[in-house]
Amino acid sequence: MGCFIFLKWHTEGENVNEENSNSSDREEKTAEQIISEECKGSINREFPSEMKDKKLKEIRKIDKKGNKVAKKALKLLNDKRFKK
Repeated sequence: MGCFIFLKWHTEGENVNEENSNSSDREEKTAEQIISEECKGSINREFPSEMKDKKLKEIRKIDKKGNKVAKKALKLLNDKRFKK
């Protein structure tokens, strides 16, 4: 099996950290904001209501402590089945 590497050439003046800044912006959004911008409405049937008002970075922190509800919330937010 082969392995492919995707490289993107950056031109002068282009924001090289654009991908990183987008992900850090996402970390500051609440789950509800992420759901409304990026996800199909069907995610609401399964998404834990107690996590909707928390920022993504807070959910990650809670998940690291072993909280199963936070783990489910992260999984759903990153699940391609629910992306628009």
